Amino acid sequence: MAGLEGTECRTRGCTGADGITVLTDLQIARYSRQIILPSVGGRGQQQLLSAAVAVAGRPEMARVAAVYLAAAGVGQLFLIGEDRAVCNDLETLNPDSHVRGVGWPLTDEAVDEIVRQSSAVVCADASPATVARLGTRCLAVERPVLIGRVTGAVGEVALVGGGQREGPCFECFSQTIAAIRAEGADAPRAHNAETAIDVVLSGVIGGFIGTIIATEVIKLTLNLNSTLAGRRLTYGALSGWMSVDDIMPMPNCPVCGSREIGGTGTGADAP
Repeated sequence: MAGLEGTECRTRGCTGADGITVLTDLQIARYSRQIILPSVGGRGQQQLLSAAVAVAGRPEMARVAAVYLAAAGVGQLFLIGEDRAVCNDLETLNPDSHVRGVGWPLTDEAVDEIVRQSSAVVCADASPATVARLGTRCLAVERPVLIGRVTGAVGEVALVGGGQREGPCFECFSQTIAAIRAEGADAPRAHNAETAIDVVLSGVIGGFIGTIIATEVIKLTLNLNSTLAGRRLTYGALSGWMSVDDIMPMPNCPVCGSREIGGTGTGADAP
């Protein structure tokens, strides 16, 4: 497929009849600290090794998310816009993770293939155009999207899409945040006037948001009910506050507004 490097699949363990990776003795030893957790266990580690996640966006957030996903044992990572050296570093960190660099700019074929093969897609401070391209395709095939952003000294992450037919999409999130900021509702907390310290902190905050994104992907993979689905987590670094707010679906959303709320529509026909 055009745009993807190393198309061969290099599964490190055996695959059972249900498509879930069977743990080897070496993997049991490697992930022992995770396997003993009640929320993970052997089955959960198998699910992580069988998962595939696509990551796009700014390096300070995207690479941190990728590092923690690889360390947790996510079996396949698609790093959009990254070079082979970064992929090799992650595979050195954890040889169980098959890391593939995806060429830039993205072709339509690459977008379709990446989303089809991924169980979740991460937009780590990615451009609005990239979020729209990946998010639209994810909506059509019901893949969850993790969106991370940093504005000044404030970071935020939201989880949209997936099987949430009644939930918000990526455009609902973007428009909701735009409306909140236009009304000034976030002004006391968001510290909108960017200062020199905001610029210094932006990389650190991006890394922090990257760890939250990785955590949410792991929780999704383990089918835990405590994810940020349909919600926005916001972190203000200067004052140390953190909040979680609901994101309501927009009835007139140009992307998902045509979905039959509560029905069987999937958003595949949305523009």
